[in-house]
Amino acid sequence: MPDDKTFSAQIREKFITRLKFAEQNITINKIIVVTHVPCLEVLITRKPHDHNWSRGTPFFGNLSSEADILNCTKVTHVVSAHTHIAIDTIIKKYNRKIRCINIGGDYSRPATVILEL
Repeated sequence: MPDDKTFSAQIREKFITRLKFAEQNITINKIIVVTHVPCLEVLITRKPHDHNWSRGTPFFGNLSSEADILNCTKVTHVVSAHTHIAIDTIIKKYNRKIRCINIGGDYSRPATVILEL
């Protein structure tokens, strides 16, 4: 079984390969990135004065693919959920907008989002 860094690199490589394929495919005009844990800094809530929260923050997301996602011109939405903190924001990148959502549901309070494309 690989260690965390090795596993993360393997998963990232496969994800980026699929993302680049979709970016280059002329039959695909929009890409929605959906991950369980946040993959963009804007979707991670930081609480630097809360030691317990900060200790867990590294496990909230893998940011190693952020630049690849944001540089993919067909990405229109990025959706994740793991932290249970609702975030809905827009990133402007190269004269386009990417809607970034972290679903704020919890174990006793499930949530959904509806994307209008």
